[in-house]
Amino acid sequence: MRGWFRVVLLLSGAALAAAAETPLSPAQRAVIAERMARLSPTRKQAAAEWPDAKKVAEFICAKPGSGVVMEEVKAADRVVLAPGRAGIQSLTLDGNTKLTGNGIVRVGPFWTPFTFECVLNPDKGTVRTFTFHRPSTPNGAATPGGETP
Repeated sequence: MRGWFRVVLLLSGAALAAAAETPLSPAQRAVIAERMARLSPTRKQAAAEWPDAKKVAEFICAKPGSGVVMEEVKAADRVVLAPGRAGIQSLTLDGNTKLTGNGIVRVGPFWTPFTFECVLNPDKGTVRTFTFHRPSTPNGAATPGGETP
C-alpha cells in the first residue's frame, strides 16, 4: 500500500503542476509551436521550459507590442517584454484572453521600464489590443546600458 500511495501522490503532484499552466487555445498553441520551430535548437530547448505566459509574451504579443511601443516612442530601437527572470515573474496570464506584465524599451543607451496589457484573440491566436504605460517619473525611469537584457 505504501508504494501505491506514493504513486498516487506523485501523479497528483504532476496533475497540479499541469493545472498551474493556463490552458491556451488550440490556435494559440499552434502559433507558439510554429514560431518555436523557427528557433535554433539551443533556443528551442530553452523556450520549451518557459511557462505559457512567457511563450505568449514572446511568440504572440512581442511583435505587435513592439510596433505599438515604437510608434509612440519614436526614437526607440528595441522593445523587450518580460526581460530576465524578474520579467517572467511579472507576467500574469488571465485564462487565454489577456496577458499583463513588465517590459523595457531602449532609446539610445537608456532602457525605460513599462507595464503592458496584451488582450488576446484565442480563436485566432492573435492580439486584439496591446497597451502600455510608462512610469510618470522620467528622471528615475531610464537606466544606462549598452547590453541587451
